[in-house]
Amino acid sequence: MNNNKINNPKTSTPEGITMNDKDYITSLLTCLKEMTKNYTIAMTEASNESLHKSFHSIFNELMKLQRETYELM
Repeated sequence: MNNNKINNPKTSTPEGITMNDKDYITSLLTCLKEMTKNYTIAMTEASNESLHKSFHSIFNELMKLQRETYELM
């Protein structure tokens, strides 16, 4: 059995009631995830091909931003 464990390095962050960098980036990632979900619905319900292509292009950009944000975390 392979016991290789995949871990990301732990970064310490200050705690308290103010938002720190981790809070901001988590909030951004959550927002991007919701936007990609909404664009998926919009693509499904697009009334014509031109509108669908526009939504799909925006969706692809959002997916890239979401991945880049996740990698930054």
